[in-house]
Amino acid sequence: AGLRGPLASALVASLATFLQLLIVIGYVDAAVLSRLWPPVVASAVVLVGVAAAVYRGAGREQPDAAGDITAEPAGRPFALRPALILAAVLVFALLVGRWGADVLGPRGVVLGACAAGLADAHAGSIAAASLAAQGDITTGTALAAIAAALGSNLLVKIALAFTAGGRRFGTAFTAGMAAPALVFAGALTAVLSVG
Repeated sequence: AGLRGPLASALVASLATFLQLLIVIGYVDAAVLSRLWPPVVASAVVLVGVAAAVYRGAGREQPDAAGDITAEPAGRPFALRPALILAAVLVFALLVGRWGADVLGPRGVVLGACAAGLADAHAGSIAAASLAAQGDITTGTALAAIAAALGSNLLVKIALAFTAGGRRFGTAFTAGMAAPALVFAGALTAVLSVG
């Protein structure tokens, strides 16, 4: 009926990206994780604050004139096809990251991670962390690639917010994600400048 409830849900769903990122990067390369966790945690804390502020206002929001609409369930919570597509995207991202590192050097890894982020933020991030764990790229390059994957994935989320939710929802989602994105960028810049 209102905007704030779905908006808070979309912001919390974006929080899952950060938490999953820490888990998968920790599994792949502890050195990358040791430098990645401060920006991720800082931006996640800001995102929780934004989502909580949006959610608190949901109870005071007036329903639309259309009234209360009950939605039908979308389907099964787990389907084989999307899982296979995600696995294919992850494998493709690993191959593109390796190819990018071989042909274009570190810039190729960042570009490959950015391209993979259009489908899934974790695919390019895992590829970059895997290359760093093998010693093919530096930890700094892996962090830049992870930032590129998260950035391109955020652009896709924003486009989807406008497409699925309309101009008002898309604008609100973009505004809600702005502070966490800026905090992530600032904290990552600080981590990279420390060396």
